Amino acid sequence: MLRKRRRSDQIRSLRPRSVARKMIVCVSIVGHQNNPLFLHSFTEADDALKLHHVVHCSLDVIDERGSHVVPFAYEINNPKKTGSTLNETFLGLLYPTESYKVYGYLTNTKVKFILVTTDVDVRDADVRNVSALSLRLLLQYAFFFRRFHSAYVDAVSNPFHVPGKKINSRSFAERVSTIVKSFGLGGAV
Repeated sequence: MLRKRRRSDQIRSLRPRSVARKMIVCVSIVGHQNNPLFLHSFTEADDALKLHHVVHCSLDVIDERGSHVVPFAYEINNPKKTGSTLNETFLGLLYPTESYKVYGYLTNTKVKFILVTTDVDVRDADVRNVSALSLRLLLQYAFFFRRFHSAYVDAVSNPFHVPGKKINSRSFAERVSTIVKSFGLGGAV
């Protein structure tokens, strides 16, 4: 009996763990004046400064791409425009580093949502051509950002929250952690 338990523990340890625990390293919200509103790391290592740097570097890419983003309402109200995109505010892959891939999302109020992942299987062609990336993965990221944005809206709708200040709500942090844990599992929470 004891051997069977040990064997099953060994088999369980060989199985891949949750996608969210392996992939998402950090989530961040940056205000319209590039002030950090929320940064949460999901790594065990003490690399908060490195993640702050990665998030800060992504702001330039977001500002560059954000000037070309067409508001989603324009997409709906313009019948001459053909073919809609995944989500007009989802910016996709911002840039890869040696250790991370950084994705972005920009709201119509210029609040920036940044996702840092450890999924580093990126080729130069993938960075230049978003269509080369898996459509399913892009849809998962877009859905993640939509849920993250919804949690943010609920947090800043709190009458005790001061606009433009850091979000220190424990319930918001727990909700974000739940969204991160459910990422890639296919189930909505």
